[in-house]
Amino acid sequence: MSTEDQTEPTQREAHAAEVRALMQRCRFGVLSTLSTRPAGFPYGSVVPISQAGDGAPLILVSALAQHTKNLLADPRVCLLVMEPGAEDPREEPRAAIAGRAVELDGEAAAFGEAAIEARHDDASFYLSLDFSVWRIDVEEVRYIGGFGQAGWVSGAEVLGA
Repeated sequence: MSTEDQTEPTQREAHAAEVRALMQRCRFGVLSTLSTRPAGFPYGSVVPISQAGDGAPLILVSALAQHTKNLLADPRVCLLVMEPGAEDPREEPRAAIAGRAVELDGEAAAFGEAAIEARHDDASFYLSLDFSVWRIDVEEVRYIGGFGQAGWVSGAEVLGA
């Protein structure tokens, strides 16, 4: 937890619960990676998302995509999730999820694929191509619940419940 954050423990618990609920409602997120071209700049892209059994974000990405090339060079990411269908997203809950992305394999990949397919009707088609499921191991989350409602929450607080 950042020393700059003075969020009370009960408020952090509420924020963590809100992040979990928001993740369950979202089908897409904005994935930011550290670009290899132009080197070192943030690179944002829209990706389909779902959740692992512990609530960690799962993303579906193509081997050909720039964000996947970026992930292979540096796994640090930020996944922005926002209230689906919001007329003005600045007034709705959102979370910037910071962590490291790891490509799933074996049993974990099979579970991840099933989780993505459960949330996205067209996922089977993409999985038959060069797409794979990656997990984001959450380190910290910046939750914004609306104007004046914000705080940092640790990955352990978000995934620990």
